[in-house]
Amino acid sequence: MGFFCVLRENDDVDFDVEKLDLNVWVLPGILGRRVMFCDVGLKLKILRIDPNAVDRRPRLQLGIPFGADDNLRDLTHLFYDERNVANLVFGNKAPAPSPQEGAYHYNDGDETEPADLILTPLDLQSSKRQQEAVDKPFSVWRLQVARSVQENSTIYLRCRFRVRKSGRTWSWTKIGQRRSFAIADLRVNEFRDRPDLNPSPDFANDAKPIGQANVLLVTSAKLKAGRVSPQPRYVRVLEGRLWESYIGRRLGKKGETFVVTFWQRNNIQADDSFRTFLEVERRRPTASRFAIISSAITISGLALLSPPGQFQNSLLWTVLSSGWTIAGGISVGVVVAFVRLGIMLFSRWPKLVAYFRRLEDRFYRIR
Repeated sequence: MGFFCVLRENDDVDFDVEKLDLNVWVLPGILGRRVMFCDVGLKLKILRIDPNAVDRRPRLQLGIPFGADDNLRDLTHLFYDERNVANLVFGNKAPAPSPQEGAYHYNDGDETEPADLILTPLDLQSSKRQQEAVDKPFSVWRLQVARSVQENSTIYLRCRFRVRKSGRTWSWTKIGQRRSFAIADLRVNEFRDRPDLNPSPDFANDAKPIGQANVLLVTSAKLKAGRVSPQPRYVRVLEGRLWESYIGRRLGKKGETFVVTFWQRNNIQADDSFRTFLEVERRRPTASRFAIISSAITISGLALLSPPGQFQNSLLWTVLSSGWTIAGGISVGVVVAFVRLGIMLFSRWPKLVAYFRRLEDRFYRIR
C-alpha cells in the first residue's frame, strides 16, 4: 500500500516530530490527465545536539508512497513576509513571519502566543532521493536543513513533490473501459506492507513518532465522494484563487470548484498507524441528458418504422442526408478519443510526458 514516515538518519542532532502536514493536490491537466502535487511540512523540536558534531544541521529521511520527479521544491520562502499565504497554510490569523537574526519566525498557533517557530529552508543540493522501491511506487528521500540550529528550538520545513507514479495515493478503478471510481489511500507509519528496498530501512526502530498528523486532500467538485474512513474533521470548498500564488498555477478552469477533505490524528507511533481512505466517483450525466438521448433514439426508431416514401420527405431525412452534422460530431469525437488513447498508450515515454507537462504548466499558468 505504501505509507508516509519520518526516519532518523544520524544521532548528531536529535529531534521530535511534533507535526506532519500532508497536502495532496489532485488537479486537472489537459485532455483528461491529472496533475498531482504533494506538499510535506515538518515541525521539529530540536532536543539535543552532539557537542562534537561537525555539522549542526538536522538531517532526516522521508518515506513517501509514490514515485516523484527529481526536482524537489522548497516552499518555506513563500511565507517570508507573506501573512496571507502563511495564514492560509497554517489556518490561523497570526502576523506575518518576522526576520530575527537571519531567520524568519512565525507563530503557527494562537496569534497571542510568541512567534517561536523558525521557518527553515532546505539544502536542495543535499536533499535528494536515496532509494526507490522495485515492487511499488515508494521512495525514500533525504532532507537536509540548510542552516545550523540550536537546542530547544522549533523549526519548520516544507517542500513539494511532483507525483510521477501515484500508486495508492490516487488510483482509478475501471468499470468496462471507463474510469469510474478513484481511491485515495493515505497512511502514516503503516509498516505491515513494506516496500522492497535494498538495503531496507529499519522502519520499526528508526521511524519517529509523530505528535500530530494533518492530512489534507484536494479534489475536483466534479467527483462525488463515496466511502470515507475515518470521519474527516471537516470537508469544505477550497478558497479558489487565494491558493494560486501558493500552488504556483491556476487550480483549474475558470469557475471550477475544488473540495478539501481534512483528517487529523495525534500521537502516531510505529505500532499505531494512521490510515485515511476516500473513494470518489465521476458524476453521472443529468436526467436532462438522458432524456435527450432517449428522445433521439425514440424518434430514430419511429423514423425507421415509417414507410420509405414518408421517411424521405421527413425533416430527419433532410438532416441525415446533409451528412455534415454527424460527420463533424464523429470526427471531433474520434479525434478526442484517439488523442486520449495515445496519451494513455505513450504515457511511459519520458519525453512525451515531459512535453505534456510543459503544455499543462503553460496552459494553467497564472495570468
